[in-house]
Amino acid sequence: MKVEKMVAYLFGEKLKELPSEEERETVKELREMFRRLATNSNCSYGDGTIDYAFYAKWPKYGNDTAVRIAYDSGSKDFKVWFYFADLKKKQRPLKDEIEKCLADGFESLVERWGEPPFETIDPSIPVFECVGKEKTLENCLKLL
Repeated sequence: MKVEKMVAYLFGEKLKELPSEEERETVKELREMFRRLATNSNCSYGDGTIDYAFYAKWPKYGNDTAVRIAYDSGSKDFKVWFYFADLKKKQRPLKDEIEKCLADGFESLVERWGEPPFETIDPSIPVFECVGKEKTLENCLKLL
């Protein structure tokens, strides 16, 4: 079995373990949104260092401009992770604009990272906070 297929299977198994049907549906909706926004060819399962993850990359900005839905074994939940290392280096105004958009829609980002621009290159949002806010997240990612 190829590594990507194995990670896709394990991702699906962890998805089934989520206690809320709303959260499971949100993960599925986010996955489809990423495929639309980043184009399907820039999306895949796994990423070498993260198990049980589905990611979308925006290679026009570099390999470190990506968003991942990843299983967090510590919290036994899924999180949406943002990787903006290349934006920080090459497109700082765009990184700041996306982070402001995200902070306006997701309070936990401000609670955890402070006001944007965030000093981290990989803030995250728990999937349960994304329930009902998929359009907000999409509007932010459309800036990429």
